[in-house]
Amino acid sequence: MPVPHLPTALYRMQIALADVDPGPVRADLEHALAIATFDADGAGEGDPLHEAHFGQIPQIPEGPMFPGLPAGPLTEAMDELQRALIWEADNAEFLDADLNSSVYLRAAGHLDRAAAALSQSADAPV
Repeated sequence: MPVPHLPTALYRMQIALADVDPGPVRADLEHALAIATFDADGAGEGDPLHEAHFGQIPQIPEGPMFPGLPAGPLTEAMDELQRALIWEADNAEFLDADLNSSVYLRAAGHLDRAAAALSQSADAPV
């Protein structure tokens, strides 16, 4: 698996965001982008925080990040960004840059929350 590239993942998420309707999903995705680019106040503080358990050496996350979501450009962009955020958090923790690690995990937590909302809306009767 290629090494995730955060700037590319952020760019692709911004493109995919153009097709997301206003609401809680879009708000979480926008907040994730703001946190990941250190544009949000208190970016390293608060919830939600993605749960990640890192080992000794940074590892690229494998498998789909959001397996319950339908395939499509938004899910692909979220998956790519989540993988990049977790990779960056793991590297930051490896270098003892704990604030940076918590910033990336907090942004990843917003992606988790957006994915949960998307999953619920996909399961809702029409």
